[in-house]
Amino acid sequence: MVRTIATTPGRSGGGGKTCLPARFSCYENPMAISYDEPKRALNLREHGFDFADFATHFDGSNAVFAETAPSRTGRERFLVVGLWSDGRIVTAILSPLGSEAWSLVSLRTASEKERRTYAQHNPPE
Repeated sequence: MVRTIATTPGRSGGGGKTCLPARFSCYENPMAISYDEPKRALNLREHGFDFADFATHFDGSNAVFAETAPSRTGRERFLVVGLWSDGRIVTAILSPLGSEAWSLVSLRTASEKERRTYAQHNPPE
């Protein structure tokens, strides 16, 4: 299943741009998100977040990206910490699918360390 993340002008001052890891650039177009249905159901049970909500509830305009351990099959993965629509800071694990789409692997409430990192990169105005 493929979902599109709409950019979010006006939320968190993002100006509608989605910034990707260093090997990608900031761009103003939506990006496609795909996910596995069984993994979606498991994530909802274990973490309370539905992958289907990612496109409408995740604000990536000020997200913090970090490369993380590759998958068992060697696919590159990124830890992405950003703001959920209800104000919670959440962490997503994303794996690039080419240069224009991402596979959503996990979505959960950010750990204390991840929240501190997010706050360091997004100081109060």
